Amino acid sequence: MNVFTYGSLMYPPVWQRIVQYHYEHNAATIYGYERVGVRDEPYPMLVPAGTSSVVEGVLYRNITPDDLARLDAFEGDFYDRISVDVVLTDGSVVQGMVYLANAYGRQYALETPWDMALFEAEGMQRFNNLYDGYERIR
Repeated sequence: MNVFTYGSLMYPPVWQRIVQYHYEHNAATIYGYERVGVRDEPYPMLVPAGTSSVVEGVLYRNITPDDLARLDAFEGDFYDRISVDVVLTDGSVVQGMVYLANAYGRQYALETPWDMALFEAEGMQRFNNLYDGYERIR
């Protein structure tokens, strides 16, 4: 199973703390969703948006069932894993799973786009030190 990542999971220091194997991965894009900030958190949420909305990210390929279960535990109660069309850089389309903010999670979503540069500069270290999702996969 393929997994499209759009936030903290795009970054190897986060991804490798969760999964047990190394996976082929590619730059990829999905349409019809928006990546927004989360109240008081450095990570983003994915929410439905207009069909012209674009989210760029990373597609990890052929994830094992065990690692998929670890990712589900890591993501927690704010997200549902759904299937989406993922567009690769060569224009081909593949199926991938993505973690979409559910109704419970969306109550924490901001109306502003996630600041990726701020996450890279300041948020990733805070996220890696404090995010409780890591505890759920031990």
